[in-house]
Amino acid sequence: MKISDTELKEVKIIEYAEEYDNRGMSYYNYSRRELELIGVSFDLLEAKVYSPKKAGTLYGIHFQNNPKAQSKLLYCVQGKGLDYAIDLRRDSHTYLKWVSVELSAADRKQIFIPKGFGHIFLSLEDDTKVVMCIDEYFDSRYSRQIAWDDKMIGIKYPIEVSILAPHDIKAPSLMDSDFAMERDIILRKYKPNDCVIMAELFYETVHTVNVSDYTSEQLDAWATGDMDWKCGTDLF
Repeated sequence: MKISDTELKEVKIIEYAEEYDNRGMSYYNYSRRELELIGVSFDLLEAKVYSPKKAGTLYGIHFQNNPKAQSKLLYCVQGKGLDYAIDLRRDSHTYLKWVSVELSAADRKQIFIPKGFGHIFLSLEDDTKVVMCIDEYFDSRYSRQIAWDDKMIGIKYPIEVSILAPHDIKAPSLMDSDFAMERDIILRKYKPNDCVIMAELFYETVHTVNVSDYTSEQLDAWATGDMDWKCGTDLF
């Protein structure tokens, strides 16, 4: 196995060695043991094939929040595409930096994208097939999208993006993504006596608080993850 670093040190390019004998050639698509030997922790739970019919089809920006964050391992089995990893960790010195790697059936390169990174795939040829392996199952409660053309992230694409899923067309900007969803929880779940139940998505802890005790700025800071709650009583 050969592993190569990218400009984002946690994102890796992986290439498995080919083995030949009188029957032909063989190679691995996944080996947990080989990955662990190079310091990559990835316990594959599910692999899904995506098969965009046209070049210019884009998936992303996709990720899942804690505690259901996903690491991803991707490779092409037909055609070729560009795979992007975006650092979405707010405490990282490479926050909002991104890298792209061309994946193709011809060279069989793989990209490893760890937890905390957003992901995009853009098909470069018609009838491309890409395999996405994940180590955590999809969970709609934690699944997030950010606009593929978000100006703060500023990704550059080599070809025109022509096909998107409806949920990617409607995806919020980076500034509005988590804020919009978590604030929606705040606005929906008002209780009698001016209390609100707030479910903190990152840690699944639930609190009751008196809304009148806090300013709108404080509520917004909590909703966007910029302030930790040190108040309230646990419901469960």
